[in-house]
Amino acid sequence: MNILQNNHPLAAIVCGFERGGTTLLSEILRQHTQLDSGFEGGFLLADEACNFRDIEPYYTNLKSGWAIGDSQLNYICAANTWSDVYQRIIEQSPLIKNKNTWVFDKTPKYMQVLSNVLSKVPNIPCIVLVRDPRAILYSWFKRSGLKKEVWLEKQLSIKCQRYLSYASGWKTALEKGLGERLLLVNYENLCSNTLSECQRIFDFIGLDFHSYYLSFKYHKKYGNVYGGGVSLEYLTEYEQHFSDDVCQQILKATEEFSNFWWHPDNLSVNLPENPVEEVSKKPVITIPEDASIKIVDAINFQENFSEKLWGVSIDLPKRNTYVDSSHVIVGGWVIGKPSRISEIELICDDKVIQRIPVNGVRSDVGKAFPQVPNAENSGFTATVKLIGMPSEAELLLQAIFEDESCVPLGVVRFLQKPLNPRYESALSETKKELQQLQSQVLEFAVDVERAQVQIDKIETEMKV
Repeated sequence: MNILQNNHPLAAIVCGFERGGTTLLSEILRQHTQLDSGFEGGFLLADEACNFRDIEPYYTNLKSGWAIGDSQLNYICAANTWSDVYQRIIEQSPLIKNKNTWVFDKTPKYMQVLSNVLSKVPNIPCIVLVRDPRAILYSWFKRSGLKKEVWLEKQLSIKCQRYLSYASGWKTALEKGLGERLLLVNYENLCSNTLSECQRIFDFIGLDFHSYYLSFKYHKKYGNVYGGGVSLEYLTEYEQHFSDDVCQQILKATEEFSNFWWHPDNLSVNLPENPVEEVSKKPVITIPEDASIKIVDAINFQENFSEKLWGVSIDLPKRNTYVDSSHVIVGGWVIGKPSRISEIELICDDKVIQRIPVNGVRSDVGKAFPQVPNAENSGFTATVKLIGMPSEAELLLQAIFEDESCVPLGVVRFLQKPLNPRYESALSETKKELQQLQSQVLEFAVDVERAQVQIDKIETEMKV
């Protein structure tokens, strides 16, 4: 392979312990409009691109993780430079909508052979995500499916050595003078000091960072990340399952890398001094007798403007207003860049409840953005039924571009009176009946398809 000093379109390498948070970091990185990736790479584990076919399970996993086939991979592996490898995978993967984007290669195992990996792509920055060994080993135990007693007896020592082999890969890279290309990030710090750590990561890559990158509840690319953002929930889960003796064994085995250890005492998240008092200060929101719904807030995500939008406005509903029916009108305008926005998705409780086309006439917007073609057709409006939704909830408005990429625009928070118990019961029963009917229709459709197959078979036999 020809080694290049400029490895565009590869922007960065992400590696670290398996089950150590690299997928979470990938989701954060993907929120930037100039970054994208499939699930994992692994190309740089091969000495030559043409030998990547022999690197399993990475060759097989890459086909599903980037949605490409064998013939496409043959074309990719025929590249003469690593830069061309990544350019070809952008061209071939349908998951990468923007063909002019930069990509990052997230492969945890790179950490184990880090010096070798970095030698193939000079000048490319590498983020190394590390995590407390007790948390890593507990995660590996959960994934093993073994009984804890069996795993501790037969696997604990082996897994400690595996942890050390990854950590040693990072240490060797430092000893070979590659430290300027490495950014060591502690997973626990990423979860507890998220804003400052993410700013540090994006500064290291050389890209801007916005706080809304940290929320991907409604548009994460892969389901391997728990929830829709960064969480403190799993930092010390091991304490509930590993005894103090087991934890001490792990720490003793990994003490060479004690800087990777983490303790809850290190947590520096800003919390209220008196949570009970803070909750008691929360205002009570009431709805007048002649109204059904209160619009608590309507918020535009202003930070999205410069990167993917010329502008957006959620004109309706207005905050601090009341509605006397079971539905609200949602409307406004939005102009995307560089491509056009085709529709708005309304999402509540992780479900798309309605889609609104963006084609309404807004002459005022057209005058404000004369440089943008068809800006006067950027309006959207729809009547949205809230009945059956939670009494206190929010609607996320998400713009869908013509290339199927998306960007969150804002939220509408609302409070509605609970249904009369009699009507609520009737609504619940109706929903159950609808689900049963849908199931019956699906079964009927399957029967029709089977019958058609049988008819086609009979007709074919008759022709013979």
